[in-house]
Amino acid sequence: WPRYGICSGQGGCSYGDPKSQGFQEVATASLAASLELGAFGYARLVLENYLAHYVRSHGRLFYRGYEMAQAARLLTLAADFYAFTGDGAPLLKHFAKLRGVAALLLARRDDALARFPDASDPRHGMPVGNDEADLFRVTANPASAQSTEMPFYSIAAETAAGFASLGSAWAKLGAARGRADVTATGAAL
Repeated sequence: WPRYGICSGQGGCSYGDPKSQGFQEVATASLAASLELGAFGYARLVLENYLAHYVRSHGRLFYRGYEMAQAARLLTLAADFYAFTGDGAPLLKHFAKLRGVAALLLARRDDALARFPDASDPRHGMPVGNDEADLFRVTANPASAQSTEMPFYSIAAETAAGFASLGSAWAKLGAARGRADVTATGAAL
């Protein structure tokens, strides 16, 4: 199976095998590199494989801990895929999953607005989560000293970028394909 769910391109890899691992930063780095190098066919395989086998419809993963910044980066890279290739099929095929990721991130932002209501607090609106999946652990009280979830600039920055880029891509793609749901979701982001 592909190491971390990403095929090295050396043959013998199955892009559709759900038993392989889905390491978030390996998927996003592979997708970003393949787009920048113009390996658009490979980029589509990475994007399709990751969305088909590792992202659940509500935005969570079939994996271990959730790296919030990497989840947000996925939104940007999906938009980049469309911008680089003009191919919106993967964004429409996996619309529910990408919308689920966006909804999860938006819920985290709403939580941060409520948790840190003072607008002069630098944490105001900064999503709380983990930037590293290895830190993931469940505690009875997420606000306890044992919790590793906290506001990170990386999560906030990637979330803002992901919302802006995928929102713009979906607005354009939805209008081009006559998909009011895609257009509306893009405008909301």
